[in-house]
Amino acid sequence: MAFSARAHLGWSEQRATMVQDAVNRALAHTAKCRQVIPKEPDQIGNRAVVWPTVSVPLSLGPDVVASPIHIHADFSVDDWRIDDEAAFIHLVRAGAAQLGSLEDGEIIMGAMAGAPPAGAGRTQRNNFAPLARAQLNSIVAAPAGTGSTEINAGGGPPTGAQLVNAVVAGMISLEQANRPGRCGLLLHNSLLGTLGLPAAPGAAPFIHQVEQIIGGNEITGTPALSGMFHALGETGAILFRLDPPAVAIVQTMLPTLTFLSRNAGQTSFRIEEEIVVQIFDQRAVHHIRY
Repeated sequence: MAFSARAHLGWSEQRATMVQDAVNRALAHTAKCRQVIPKEPDQIGNRAVVWPTVSVPLSLGPDVVASPIHIHADFSVDDWRIDDEAAFIHLVRAGAAQLGSLEDGEIIMGAMAGAPPAGAGRTQRNNFAPLARAQLNSIVAAPAGTGSTEINAGGGPPTGAQLVNAVVAGMISLEQANRPGRCGLLLHNSLLGTLGLPAAPGAAPFIHQVEQIIGGNEITGTPALSGMFHALGETGAILFRLDPPAVAIVQTMLPTLTFLSRNAGQTSFRIEEEIVVQIFDQRAVHHIRY
């Protein structure tokens, strides 16, 4: 893998590998969606990604052509500390953690995600108008979607039992849309915490029931979904079929640390990647709302 920081700063292969490992470890903990959403083969360097869609009645729909989304987090280091290995790795991990959060925002919200912090960004690599920019939170409004299930917690925090019932309703909706199968579940961190509670003292947590309902343990929490349970209509969870996959992620640039510049005693770096969210089958995705 090309490691530009190594070339510019004369790093040894060992240090370059250690830094890249730090990037990968931090992403593994903060990029939550990739823990559940299937990953398609990398298409490194591609300026556009093409995939087929599944239509109704069951047939191949039109292909989608999408631009990769460039995601980045920048940081700088004083020259006199750049050789402080422990401090530098700590900063690298902080930047990669931010990248992971931005990646989740892109996957869930796309262009509708909130503005990234200073020194970070999410932009389409190609801004040609016809190119798609897919995100999971847009599917429910599409005519081909299976719609959504309301938790009906009355504007208050939902209980574990209410969340389990909503997942059951979502699975029934997918089956009625002729999209049966094992599913994954993305939900806001607060809802994941609720599912971790026991149904009664000494009983198993609610999440065990959910695992039986969806056919596996592909469940993770992300702050990219809404935790505002009093905001009725906000999406708190997304249920999607895994096999065959309704959605997937493609990388056109692997997470990489890049040297940017050296000026006035500061060395600037960028942790960056490019991804495309593929939505193969909108009818195999279901939203759970407050």
